[in-house]
Amino acid sequence: MNNQKIHPGNQSPETNEPKKIVTIALPEKTLSVLETYDQDLAQAIVKMTDQAIQRAFPKGCSYEIVKVAPCKSVFIVGSNTHLANIQWLKLVEIAPGRNLITIPSGTSLESLEVSILELIENMPSDDFMEQTLLKEFCKYIGRLRRNNKMSTVEILIVDTDE
Repeated sequence: MNNQKIHPGNQSPETNEPKKIVTIALPEKTLSVLETYDQDLAQAIVKMTDQAIQRAFPKGCSYEIVKVAPCKSVFIVGSNTHLANIQWLKLVEIAPGRNLITIPSGTSLESLEVSILELIENMPSDDFMEQTLLKEFCKYIGRLRRNNKMSTVEILIVDTDE
């Protein structure tokens, strides 16, 4: 495939970021998929990479449910979530920008729900996006709790020298 036909007059995406010219060989199938995003392959690669980064590194209180066993899943939340402001709740990083929520043994699920509601209530009003995400997260947790679809389990934690 001839790059000049794909990149007529614009060899790089429109951003203010520093750019570097790169030559890559891609399978035809990959090129076809990229062209559905943008006829300019550089733009398509940037768009797809941005989407992948958003999924891989959740922002704020964005969350996802990840299946870990048949009929069992866990919440994964981003690192910058206001949930970290709940004193007894801890985030355990399992990959960059991806965290498990941990709560002390014996903590009720109702306590978690109430603490999230209090957190929302005390957030600055200009943090609308985070408030909205936390409200949706809290509603989801409440619905799961009321329908007995959420429980806590213990995991093994090992002391290390670091």
